[in-house]
Amino acid sequence: MGRSSSGGGGRFGGGFRGGAGRSSGGFSGGRRGFGGGRSSFGGGFGGFGGPAGPAGPPPRTGSNGGFFTGMMLGSLMNRNRTVVVNNGGGRPSGPVPGAQASGCAGGCLGIVAAIVIFALISALMTTFMPSCSSDYTQQGASSVVREALPDGSVHETAYYTDEDGDWIHDPAALEQGMRSFYTKTGVQPYVYILPNGTTTSTSQLTSLAERAYDELFDDEGHFLLVFCDDGNGSYTCGYAAGSLASQVMDSEAVGILAEQIERAYSDYSLSEEEIFSQAFSQTADLIMGAAERQETSGTMAKVGLAAIGVIAVAGIAYAVVKRRKQADEERRKQAEQILNTPLEKFGDDSIEDLADKYEDDTDK
Repeated sequence: MGRSSSGGGGRFGGGFRGGAGRSSGGFSGGRRGFGGGRSSFGGGFGGFGGPAGPAGPPPRTGSNGGFFTGMMLGSLMNRNRTVVVNNGGGRPSGPVPGAQASGCAGGCLGIVAAIVIFALISALMTTFMPSCSSDYTQQGASSVVREALPDGSVHETAYYTDEDGDWIHDPAALEQGMRSFYTKTGVQPYVYILPNGTTTSTSQLTSLAERAYDELFDDEGHFLLVFCDDGNGSYTCGYAAGSLASQVMDSEAVGILAEQIERAYSDYSLSEEEIFSQAFSQTADLIMGAAERQETSGTMAKVGLAAIGVIAVAGIAYAVVKRRKQADEERRKQAEQILNTPLEKFGDDSIEDLADKYEDDTDK
């Protein structure tokens, strides 16, 4: 019957347990007390009245599409386990030769230095801004550096089974985000959706996921999520991760996935397929981005050091040019003073000495 009506503001809990290299646990979300399934609102939320989506591959034991339901009706109903989540630059004037040229050199150098500094600042901003993004996908990003599983770790299978029959009507919309998760992490996700209202027991769904893993897969690189909506605004999940998948999907990563499912489930602008698609895609970005962020930080540090070096060189060059301009200005003023002094004020010897000195100055 699809997602049940919810007022949002849900909660989740769950757990992480290892066994023979595998891990398993569960969590729940949504908020109880909002009666009526999502499908009861008609087609406005998508998926109402449409044909059931194709189920994933049946278990290799040859069981029919009710594999999980059959298990639920068996001895697992009496198993009770406690599961706990760990979430986790003046222009000189005067007729003295060379003065105008010096001024141009200083001005040009200042312009070039300003352009270089502006370019460096722009580069720094371009590099820095992505890490300051306010986009919600960066909130809660993991600081753990994880490596994707190597090629060959997974025998790729289908991505879901909709035993409820009214959740997945657009397989491509679902698989888009799940394939993105697989590409980034090397772990292939699989969602098994039980009929709404089958159970609200986290421990039972955890047990189902543990037992079903070997029925569905023949490798250790899958992450199996068993999902059940209670039809009343909440859901419960159990999961099992292969021993290789657990290297990526550790307790923190599972906590992030639980948060992303909670967020997506509470967003009624999303279709049922998009709940899982977006949750897995966002989770991959959050848990696998630490290495990229470290590389970005290293690049920023290198750019910053380069900027400091260029600014220091530009400062030294500016000081040298400024001193040269000051010396030229002093010579220009001295020359003007000589030219403006009446010759009657000097004796013959003084005139000759001053003339010689002026000629020397103008030859420089």
